[in-house]
Amino acid sequence: LVFLDEADKFGKTDASQELRLVVQQQLDDLQGVTRLRLQSTIPTGLDRRMKISRMVVNANEDIYALDQETGRVLRLLATRPEYEVDTSFMCGPGKYESVIVHELVDIELISYSNSLNATLMGIDRAGNLLLCSPAKSPVAISLKVPELGWGHIQAIAFNGYSLYLLDVDERTRDLYRLPAEGLTFSSNPESIFNGNIPTDLAKTTDMAIYEDNLFVLSQAGTLM
Repeated sequence: LVFLDEADKFGKTDASQELRLVVQQQLDDLQGVTRLRLQSTIPTGLDRRMKISRMVVNANEDIYALDQETGRVLRLLATRPEYEVDTSFMCGPGKYESVIVHELVDIELISYSNSLNATLMGIDRAGNLLLCSPAKSPVAISLKVPELGWGHIQAIAFNGYSLYLLDVDERTRDLYRLPAEGLTFSSNPESIFNGNIPTDLAKTTDMAIYEDNLFVLSQAGTLM
C-alpha cells in the first residue's frame, strides 16, 4: 500500500486502482474491518427544513422517516440503489373521523399482514395511535388513558402481540403495555413495573423490542 501511494504521485491507472482494492481488502480481512459504502438516499436531497428524528426500514427496504418539525412521516421507496419519495403516502397530524391526531413523536413498523394493510404505526403526544397504509388514508385510534393521564410519550415498541408506550414525564413516568387485539388496542394501559417504577425512567430516550426482550435506552447511553 505504501508503494501504491508513492506510485500514485506519478499518476493513477486502472491497474493501480484495482491493485489498491485488492490490497485494501486483504488489510481489512487481517484487521477485521467491514467497510460500508455510503450514498445519497435521494439524489435531489430533502427539504433542508426537515429534521429526521426516527427511521425504520421494512423487509422491502423501503424507508419510513419521521420529520420532527411537522410530525409527519415520509415514505421512501427503494428503487435500488437509490430511493424516491412516495408522494401519495399520508401519515401525520390531522382529523381522522372523530379523532384529532397531533404531531407524531415516534413510529414503529407493522411487519405482519392485517385487514387494514397497515405497514406503519405512529403515536402523538396525546396517546392517539395512527395506523398508516400505502395508497390509503390512515386510521386513528384514541388509546385509553392511564390513571394519571399521559405526560410525555417518548417512544413506542410493537412486536405484533403487545404495544409498549414509554412515558418519561417526571409526574407520570411509566412503561405501559397494551395487548394487541388485531390492531384495535381496546384494553387499559398496564404498567409493566406493578408500581415499582424506576426513578431514572424519566431520563430514557428510546426503546426497542426483540423477541421476548424489551430494551430501554437512557440519555446516558445505558440499556435497561
